[in-house]
Amino acid sequence: ILELRVEVQKVVGDVFFVDAREIYLSLSPVFLGEVISSGRIVFCRDEGKRIKFEVEAMRIIDDSEQIRRINLYYLKKSLKEGSYGRTKSSTKIT
Repeated sequence: ILELRVEVQKVVGDVFFVDAREIYLSLSPVFLGEVISSGRIVFCRDEGKRIKFEVEAMRIIDDSEQIRRINLYYLKKSLKEGSYGRTKSSTKIT
C-alpha cells in the first residue's frame, strides 16, 4: 500500500506540477501551518474529515505558537546577555 501511495503522489505531482502528498497531524506544526495557509486540495474523499483535520491542525499550530514565542524570548535574552550556548558554570567572555 505504501508503494502505491508513493506512486500516486508522484503521478499527481508530475501531472499537476505540484508537491502532492498525504498530510498527517503528526507533522511539524510549522509545516502544518504552511499546508493550511497555502496548500491546495487536489482530492478530498470526505469533506467532514478534511474540516476536522484542519481544525485539529489549527489547534496544534496555536499550541506550538506560544511555545515558539517563549523560546524566542529566552533566545533573545541569552544572546543579549552573552550567555547563549554557555552553562551557568562556564565563564563569560568579555
